[in-house]
Amino acid sequence: MSTDFRALCAELADVLAELPFGTCEELVVRARAALMADGPAVPEGHQPAPPAAGEVAELVAWLRLSADCADESRIAENLSRAADLLTQRHPAPVPVSERLPGPGDCDAEGRCWLLGKTEKEWRLIEVSNSGVPHLRYCFSHWLPAHALPLPAGEVGHG
Repeated sequence: MSTDFRALCAELADVLAELPFGTCEELVVRARAALMADGPAVPEGHQPAPPAAGEVAELVAWLRLSADCADESRIAENLSRAADLLTQRHPAPVPVSERLPGPGDCDAEGRCWLLGKTEKEWRLIEVSNSGVPHLRYCFSHWLPAHALPLPAGEVGHG
């Protein structure tokens, strides 16, 4: 079962509009503007622009705080679920020096996302047949196959 993120965002905007705290108003306006700007649907094959640096972490933190403050349990559950979905889709990149991806991190074809040291671009690569003898030579970080990589600026290159 796949999640219709546009419908989820629209539902969240409706729920947030009903919340009593004033900080929600700006977020509701931004969410609705983003939904309208994207048009009715994302064309097949089109990759939407990635979130700005820190935007996902900021939104997850706000959703969790709002869930803690919500008076109604249904609203709190929806906000927590939205934060969980964002965290699942945008996990923190793992340095290859710390741990290499394993079978549970890859899709059915044995692929995961790897961030190139030179090009600083994310590529979905088959780990066992990457074309390089050691992943650590060419890649700095990796993400599970189900993740949506953020721009390279989100990853420290120290």
